[in-house]
Amino acid sequence: MKNQTLYPLAACMLLALSFPTLEASEHSDECYREGVLDRKCLSTIQKNSLVAVEDAYRRISARLKESLRHVPTDSTDPETRAEREWEQRRLDYLAQSQELWRGYRDSVCEGRALEFQGGSLAWPRRMHCLVEMNLMRLRHLKENYEEDG
Repeated sequence: MKNQTLYPLAACMLLALSFPTLEASEHSDECYREGVLDRKCLSTIQKNSLVAVEDAYRRISARLKESLRHVPTDSTDPETRAEREWEQRRLDYLAQSQELWRGYRDSVCEGRALEFQGGSLAWPRRMHCLVEMNLMRLRHLKENYEEDG
């Protein structure tokens, strides 16, 4: 009886997760012309969103490396050593989270495409998901690492 009550809840959660956010839809809606999907357009939007994420990551990583470069490595001052350690950990966490995020994004979007396995909606569903995930990551990078917030 317990499992029967979980199925509707799980189904609702999966259904909610299977649709792109409004923001991702707004970007990809322009690829529908007279009800027909322009695959090249959607592919371009997906690639542009990926380039934006990777550019932001590289820019933030370079800024953190530059900041780390200015902290003395041979200091005996505890505050300076703590600052260097903090800067290094921040850089390491950024690199690790970016690598893990890529795998997570790809797995989530492959899973969403599998919902339509063998159908004509599998590819567009994957592209919509990739745009959605890229935009979420870009927003996260900007909110958590950009100096301007």
